[in-house]
Amino acid sequence: MAGLGGIFGWMIVHPANTAAVQMNLATMSGNPPTGFVPFMRDLVRARGFMSLYDGLGAGMMKQVVYATSRIGLFEVMRDEYKLKYGSVDFLGRMGCGMLSGGIAAFISCPTEVTLVRLSNDSTLPVESRRNYTGVTNAFSRIMKEEGGAAFFRGAGPFVNRAMMVGAVQVGTNDQFKVFYKEKFGVTNEISNVFCAGKFRGVTEGGFYSILVVSGALDSFSILLPYSIISLASIMTIILISTIKQIYILHTAMSSGLLYSIVTMPFETCKNRMAFQKPDPATGKLPFTGTAQAITKIMKTDGILALWNGFIPYYLRCGGHTVFMFMAIQQLRLMM
Repeated sequence: MAGLGGIFGWMIVHPANTAAVQMNLATMSGNPPTGFVPFMRDLVRARGFMSLYDGLGAGMMKQVVYATSRIGLFEVMRDEYKLKYGSVDFLGRMGCGMLSGGIAAFISCPTEVTLVRLSNDSTLPVESRRNYTGVTNAFSRIMKEEGGAAFFRGAGPFVNRAMMVGAVQVGTNDQFKVFYKEKFGVTNEISNVFCAGKFRGVTEGGFYSILVVSGALDSFSILLPYSIISLASIMTIILISTIKQIYILHTAMSSGLLYSIVTMPFETCKNRMAFQKPDPATGKLPFTGTAQAITKIMKTDGILALWNGFIPYYLRCGGHTVFMFMAIQQLRLMM
């Protein structure tokens, strides 16, 4: 069910992921960075709307491996934790989320490398393209031409980022489902998952006390201008039925902004390490590890290059969280 939920969420946000990867790797491909709207306009004009779905098969395959193992491992670890200590507190859930996220990321590295390459290959000059024809072709050619080790390029930053995501996305989602049921009386499972999914990361941004202790309109009016109004938030507003949940939405979007800012450099390193080619003269890869990659990117392209493609990355992260967990809960209720 986790895999199916992950696939459902990914099918909705895949265009945002494609845009994020291509914008993120623009300078690496020799293209000057540009804004989100001009980039999307030029991309659709040059290669058509369906180019936003390049690598969709690899993205769905990644969800089968990544979402299934991450959520499955988390629930096993959480249940074992409860058996040993009697209950699962917030820190316990975050710890289980970090560990399950890191393991799942390492397992799914081959699908992530395949996804990044398929999503960005068409942006390269014709003579530099790998010209993969699909998921199976890309997977087999990477293995044949570069060896199995190529599938784990970028494993370091991918695992680091996944541990953060696991703690915040999976751990807090589970915690806030309990929180909403006990404190706000949200007993409908779909609504509960929806609220929990949008509330994730609030403690990370420091807004938990503002929302829960005061819950005042003044706090909401201060936070609102700093919210990012995205497709996910518009759809969220349509679904939310109470003003209390609208407070939750915008606070979560604000704190989600901080979360995305923190994790984006790891995403950039992962993308570049997954997409890189050996230097023709030396035969060496330009990026060898997370710290080295961050330092080199800052020196060659400037510090802001670590956040190229931030807006679609933010839309992908927030959107996938909501749609995935709602789909999983719906599937569980149907069983």
